[in-house]
Amino acid sequence: MCGRINVNDDRFTQALMRSLGLPDQRLPKAPDVAPASTLAIVCDREGERRLATAVWWLLLDPRTLKPNYRYASFNSRSDKLHVPRSASYQPFRSARCVIPVSGFVEGLGDKKHYFHLEGVDAALALGGIYREWVQPQTGERRVSASVITLPGHPRLEAIHPKSMPLILPLSQPDVIACWLDVDNTDVQVLNTLLQPHLPQALRVTPVDRPATRRPVAESFILAADA
Repeated sequence: MCGRINVNDDRFTQALMRSLGLPDQRLPKAPDVAPASTLAIVCDREGERRLATAVWWLLLDPRTLKPNYRYASFNSRSDKLHVPRSASYQPFRSARCVIPVSGFVEGLGDKKHYFHLEGVDAALALGGIYREWVQPQTGERRVSASVITLPGHPRLEAIHPKSMPLILPLSQPDVIACWLDVDNTDVQVLNTLLQPHLPQALRVTPVDRPATRRPVAESFILAADA
């Protein structure tokens, strides 16, 4: 699972926005983003890439537009994306997004690890899906989003064996374009992205808590997959 993210307004996130075709947009600083709070997403609307604010919880209560806590939908498992009655089935076909982050936290029991890039002029682009909601009485609109999670990566077994977030390959702009293209409904071409994969080397730091991310041991590098 991906249960905590952070976003810095720095040269790394600015480089990420340039690579996504939004050079004039700045990401709002968000030191500690927890599920059900707001995050920034990049999506394609009417043929144009846009930065939007979303609730990090895919399923909202249509009356209140607040997270529907009956279902934990801040993450969407990749094996549910092709299940027709799942909450993620239709968004995966028509409302995919990029969730720009500086880093994310994974945990197993009391052990928490912070994942981020270091020494590379870019931040991370997580693959996500989103929905747009309209309150029927007031007409109020809200966007919700979810991070897609993949099966566990073999080299992450000691950290979080069950799952990892989908990290999109920023070095392949054609893949990013295909991911964001709302006219691309042939999602079979995206299946290769749904396999556990590390497109970039990550620095992993054991930390005390997701919110503070104070190091409690030496960090180490996870090399990118070939």
